[in-house]
Amino acid sequence: MRPPPPVAYPLRRSTPLALALVVAGLLPLLQGLIWWHTQPPWSGQRVLVFLVLACSLLWALWALRVWVRWPQGRLQWLSGRSGADPSDAAGQWRWQDARTGEVRELQGVEVALDVQGHVLLRLRPVAGRAIWAWASRSADPGRWTDFRRAWTAVAR
Repeated sequence: MRPPPPVAYPLRRSTPLALALVVAGLLPLLQGLIWWHTQPPWSGQRVLVFLVLACSLLWALWALRVWVRWPQGRLQWLSGRSGADPSDAAGQWRWQDARTGEVRELQGVEVALDVQGHVLLRLRPVAGRAIWAWASRSADPGRWTDFRRAWTAVAR
């Protein structure tokens, strides 16, 4: 097996995540609006419909907050390989936040969902909470294979 090369890969907001959030928010909203128009004006059912619409609005606000605050930055694998032992996968993961520019050392990177062109990653910092981020092949197609090789060979 070839050793994982040093690689830096941009992590951005995910289009599939945005689509899932929009669909999950629009379906109950559409259901509520259809239900609203089928009820008589002074029906007790309209209170229930109003609650469905209010929950849909809360969902939309929450989804917007998730989308805006979704981590973006650069994930970097620095190979510490000396070349003496090819099975040695020593190296270090680093995360650079695009908003703050802060660089954090990571204990490891775990794959939560892999659908080939998109990967949901859990970045485990040395200190602090885990960071959930999406990696998409479309962010840098030329380095995607190197990036996949790095996190599959160094799964810890």
